Amino acid sequence: MSGTSRRLVNIPSLDGLRAISIGIVFVSHAGFEVIPGGLGVSIFFVISGFLITTLLRVEGEGTGRISMRDFYVRRAFRILPVFYCVLVLGLLATRVGLGDGRVDLDATGSQLLHWYNFFAITHSGYRIVPGTGIYWSLAIEEHFYLLFPIFMVFLRRRRLDHLGQGAVLLAGCVLVLAWRLFLVYGQHASQVRTYYGTDTRLDGLLFGCAAALIASPILDRRQDRVPSRTVPLATWPAGLIGALVIGATLLVRNDGFREGIRYTIQSVAIVACLRHAIVSEGSPLYRILNTKVVAWFGRMSYGFYLVHQVIISWLQQHLSSKVVVLVVSLALSTALAWALHVVVERPVGRLRSRVLRAKARSTEAAAAPTTHPWPAPHVSTRVTTATLGERQPLAEG
Repeated sequence: MSGTSRRLVNIPSLDGLRAISIGIVFVSHAGFEVIPGGLGVSIFFVISGFLITTLLRVEGEGTGRISMRDFYVRRAFRILPVFYCVLVLGLLATRVGLGDGRVDLDATGSQLLHWYNFFAITHSGYRIVPGTGIYWSLAIEEHFYLLFPIFMVFLRRRRLDHLGQGAVLLAGCVLVLAWRLFLVYGQHASQVRTYYGTDTRLDGLLFGCAAALIASPILDRRQDRVPSRTVPLATWPAGLIGALVIGATLLVRNDGFREGIRYTIQSVAIVACLRHAIVSEGSPLYRILNTKVVAWFGRMSYGFYLVHQVIISWLQQHLSSKVVVLVVSLALSTALAWALHVVVERPVGRLRSRVLRAKARSTEAAAAPTTHPWPAPHVSTRVTTATLGERQPLAEG
């Protein structure tokens, strides 16, 4: 980013929250549904929206513009190599004995093209690599990554500041909720439809986006809009209430509630917990989330998410004890996630950095006196996206 002073911006607890998210999903997939794995996915969505919007906001306020090309380059290099590596290895493993050795071309093609969530809604009885059914959530994130930067540029061109942008996104959350309620109560849509659809789960991401724009615990505190000494005191009750609300939503077993409004309630509560986890430096939760082991596991979470259910599916063919499956799959999935990090993510990350630096140099060389297509909002601090917690996407993943 030419023309900006580079300053380190760190998002505390982010890796730790990723570790909690993948832990919930993993334990559920291993057969211990103490907490539904869907909650872990909802946490992933909120974190992803918060991180990506923070990155875009930092770039927009620091340079006066958002480079969609740079955004897509960062996302493609970060997500796609590991994604396709795991899927191809899974296909090879299927050929030599994982599952029944067969997959359907159309189903696997929808995974390759990030359309698997809608394919799963409209098809049944298909065969994919065992354990890759989780790719529905990655498809939703890819749809978000594809469209959201364009929408952010549109909002900036409407001369909206970050508060106005956040208000628009909250309105979008209301529309998604209304659409989901219509499908549940008006159309009696199946759980698969509401659980897998991008259009029905987008609000989880948008709530995270809005949180990064409206009173961000990272950027607004840095700009002295919210005095730092008051933030932990203000967010502690909200964080506790958020955790209690999440627990309460899990106790309600009504199908209409679960597929209708529960996603909205949980997303708002997750935002409250997220804000508390970021700023409550003296709390036990903060210390746990930022320990080296938990943070390290969170940094491995993307690769772990991609491989863990494949490993679980394979072990369940050979082992009957759920406890043994849990322990062995945890060890194997962690080892594979680390191997993917070393063999794929690190080299690709270095290549990505070289590509972005080369692009920045060519832009600087060709640039006349800089002009911007719209005025940049006034900010007191300029920061860079280069170090802003972009080590992991969320998947999600």
